[in-house]
Amino acid sequence: MAAVLVVVALAGGAFWYFKPAALDPLLPISLGKASSETWLDRLGSQNPRVAEAAESEVKQLGAAALTQVAATLNDPKAPPERRKAALRACVLLGPAALPMLPQVAAHLKSPDYAAEAALALSVLGREAFTPLVDALKSPEAEVRKEAARSIGKLE
Repeated sequence: MAAVLVVVALAGGAFWYFKPAALDPLLPISLGKASSETWLDRLGSQNPRVAEAAESEVKQLGAAALTQVAATLNDPKAPPERRKAALRACVLLGPAALPMLPQVAAHLKSPDYAAEAALALSVLGREAFTPLVDALKSPEAEVRKEAARSIGKLE
């Protein structure tokens, strides 16, 4: 009888760990996080299936996603992982995220966000050239490196 309980417990644990991402909306708590998470919260997920689903949602939303992106980038109390997810959303949206240029450029000045912000600027188009060139004068080596890399990727 004990062996059966062990097998059932192991099977339940394996299911929970490897559960399909499609079941996430059906469960009130998913991987320890409340189901009220937004696509922006899920975009930075360590679970590739969750992050991929969030990427698809961002692309579907298109410019409508910019409201949440702007709110996050303008919020000084937003957690770093959420800010990085907002910058990632700008990359996914490409030129449609051009209205976010000033907020993205402001994040380029911080070494903590330089990689994400520089990548976002590289997909925004020619308008991003000036902030990237300005970042080459930064006293922070990480900022200069990411700016130089993104100038070469400008679309």
